[in-house]
Amino acid sequence: MIVFTNFADLNDHYPDIAENLTKFLTPEDIAEEDFLGTLGGDVHIIDTREEYLHVLKENDTWDMAEEIIPGWFLLLNCNNNAGGPSYYIPTCILQEGDRPESYNA
Repeated sequence: MIVFTNFADLNDHYPDIAENLTKFLTPEDIAEEDFLGTLGGDVHIIDTREEYLHVLKENDTWDMAEEIIPGWFLLLNCNNNAGGPSYYIPTCILQEGDRPESYNA
């Protein structure tokens, strides 16, 4: 799993995900803040099915669970007032029926 703490590093490696985040971040957030301050948690890129299953075991509910952009499934666990850690999973490692449903409390 790769963990990104700021927009610049994420944009260098995963520009499609970074572009999606620009819908939620201000230019000031992008230029100055780390993800803990702007999104409430780091951005995690899951590389393998084993990492995906491990993340599922550690969290039993999700505030968002959906294919957010083509080819990428997002899991978001809001655990603070700014949001929380997000997990991007390439849809190619997901199997039929193992995508968690969104949990809206």
